[in-house]
Parts: sequence; C-alpha cells; structure tokens
Amino acid sequence: MYTGYDPAKNTTVLRRQKDGTKKSFSCPLATASYNQHMGGVDRGDQIRGYYATKLKCRKFYRYIVKFLVGVAISNSFILHHHCYPNAKVSLKSFHETVAVQLIGNYCSRRKPGRISCSLFGGPSLSPEEGLFRYQESEVCPLPR
Repeated sequence: MYTGYDPAKNTTVLRRQKDGTKKSFSCPLATASYNQHMGGVDRGDQIRGYYATKLKCRKFYRYIVKFLVGVAISNSFILHHHCYPNAKVSLKSFHETVAVQLIGNYCSRRKPGRISCSLFGGPSLSPEEGLFRYQESEVCPLPR
C-alpha cells in the first residue's frame, strides 16, 4: 500500500448495500486507491488459503515446494479467469482438474499377482499345465 497520499484528501466510493442498491461513502484517497488496485498479492493469498494442504514435516524444502505449487495453482486460476472471463469454473473444480492432469493414470500400487521371473530364467506359471515351468533366458541361461 502506497503511503504517499495526503491523509486530508477524501474521495467518494460506491458500495453495494444488502438489498442491492448502491450508496456513496466518503473514504481516504489511499484506501480508495488500495481497494481499486487490490487483486495482486492479497487476492492470490486468499485463493491459495482456501484449499491449502496442512503439511507437517521436519524437512524445510517440503514447505517450500508446497508453497510454490500453491502459488502456481492460484496464479494459474487467476490467469484462467483473466483469459476466459465467461468460463464459470469454481476453484475446487480447477484444483481437481489440475490434479487429474498432473497425476494422469499413475497408481502407486503394484499390480496384483505373482511377479514373473521368466526374464532371469526363473519359474513362470504355465496356464496349460498349472505347474511351474522353467524357461531359458538370454540373460541367465539354465545349466544343462
């Protein structure tokens, strides 16, 4: 907020009442200028604070990464609304869309079932016989 304004100078601003009508109020010039140009850091912090994740850890760099990802998502949300003013996208759906786009089809779980050892000449299940059958491999051939 710029403090070089003359505190004696006042201006009038229009404020919307609860019933929808607009009423004129007198306020200092510095306050009117601040409210007119607000939307930078204050708006970004407000958007970032809505869906902030609570992260408790002892490693400081995780806080930094969390902060930077939050700032990037809030800035992209502000830019999206600036570029597409007619698009009615809520912040929650925007977060969900970004998460889906970043994660994609990734799954941290292993696929169920037994790991095949056929690459290394180990046993592999033969569905025809229902028994373990050893296969020869180029990496590790079986002794004959």
